[in-house]
Amino acid sequence: MFKLGLGALILTLVVSLAFLACDTGSTTTTTPPPQPLGADIVVVGGGLAGLSAAISAVQEGASVILVERFAFTGGASATSGGGIAAAETSVQANASPPVTATIAAWRAHFAMRQGSIAPASLRNTNFPIVAATDFMTAQAGPFIEWMVGMDFPFGAPWFFGRDLDLRLHSGVAPYNGGGGLMTFFRNQAEDAGVTIMLNALAVEVLQESGPGSAVTGVRLQNGTVINAQAVILAGGGFAANLQEFLPNVNFPVTGGHAGSDGSAINMAVAAGGELHDDPWIKGVGLAAAVGNLNAAASLIENPPANQTIVGGASPNSTAMFVNQRTGARVVHETHHYSILTGAAFYAGLQGDTLFAIFDSRISRPTAAQLANAELFYADTIAELATLAGIHADLAATVTAWNAFSYPADDPLNNELFDLDHHFPITQAPFFAVRLVPTIMGTFGGVRTIFTTGAVLANGSDTATIPGLFAAGETASRAFYDKVYVAGTGLAQAGTTGRAAGLAAAAFVAP
Repeated sequence: MFKLGLGALILTLVVSLAFLACDTGSTTTTTPPPQPLGADIVVVGGGLAGLSAAISAVQEGASVILVERFAFTGGASATSGGGIAAAETSVQANASPPVTATIAAWRAHFAMRQGSIAPASLRNTNFPIVAATDFMTAQAGPFIEWMVGMDFPFGAPWFFGRDLDLRLHSGVAPYNGGGGLMTFFRNQAEDAGVTIMLNALAVEVLQESGPGSAVTGVRLQNGTVINAQAVILAGGGFAANLQEFLPNVNFPVTGGHAGSDGSAINMAVAAGGELHDDPWIKGVGLAAAVGNLNAAASLIENPPANQTIVGGASPNSTAMFVNQRTGARVVHETHHYSILTGAAFYAGLQGDTLFAIFDSRISRPTAAQLANAELFYADTIAELATLAGIHADLAATVTAWNAFSYPADDPLNNELFDLDHHFPITQAPFFAVRLVPTIMGTFGGVRTIFTTGAVLANGSDTATIPGLFAAGETASRAFYDKVYVAGTGLAQAGTTGRAAGLAAAAFVAP
């Protein structure tokens, strides 16, 4: 293994997570020095995938330098809810009452959810790759047990949205939420002996003789070289740079971590890796283009508590959603949040727009919202369609919507969701507002061997680039089609990060 000489620079950094109200102390930032550094393994990215990889490798005896482009670790993982999906864990078994959640049931639910995408034309039956999801669902439990062994303080298992089984594992204070989770992993990395370099943007994988050959380290943006026998790329996806990977995205999209610009993916490709096809977004809900539109509780008979009229991550919409070009509905309004996001995102890719339609009994927009060019209102549905540029068939769609009395009446209600949030559109004035997809990440990246994270060489299903590994959203496409399922983002990041760390440590072992 690579050992630092007596004259080598030793970096001691105190790292703090500086967002999501999870500040745990001061942040000391250090710009890397110009002289070459070295370790057995370099990890690029300080989110859950990168920190899991670094800790795992150090626990196996390897020396590790982790480089993080920002002044704090955490990445997109810190902006999550902090829930890690897993089944058949001791946390579930020890809950009160005990939680029965099998891997088989999780796999079945995951497969069902991928197949429930709307519109159905979005479905790509090449994904998810069964071997990838089998790996994630089988290894998520051991990942949780690894955390238990590090004394992570788990709370009771929980669920979110339309994914109803108690598979989500998260911490209690001070390690609750995504920020708390990443504070714990940062602390574990420091205690284990991982050298963490902040404000250190990796821009190139160094290799012996060009793309496809064995790696020899990385180069940072300031020219610093870090020599290493293995490199793990865990720098996130491309949520902050959608246009490079999805060129037709010329419409508003909100969310995504600023560091997820695809740079780690591009480094892997430049080193001889190959992109997965058909990249997609990790949707978490819809937003009204004019800001939050609250329900007018005084105008609704027995309104649901905390009711909003459009989207969000919870299935609570009271508005009707239609495509501008057709005036027709394409998705059930209280469907899974990722499916709702996908419908709006797909409409945008087609040059279309998803609108929320509601009446004055449901909400009374503010004066500022009424003045916004993204919201339209009129005394008749026909006039509303004209003003908003929606197809005239909107009138027929509203008539059908108003006639629904039972879940089975709605042809889009395939899962027979209840009608607690269904309100007929009958009282003028009527409103239409553009909907904006909200994302938390992406499905994409480079092809790998799922069990190790080894990056496959371009054009090969078996040959890998010696010493190059990828984890998390840098290599996530194989695990999904186009529907995110609660807790699987962190499960995929954690399991692939740990697998890459273990495999890299084995690769560099003498």
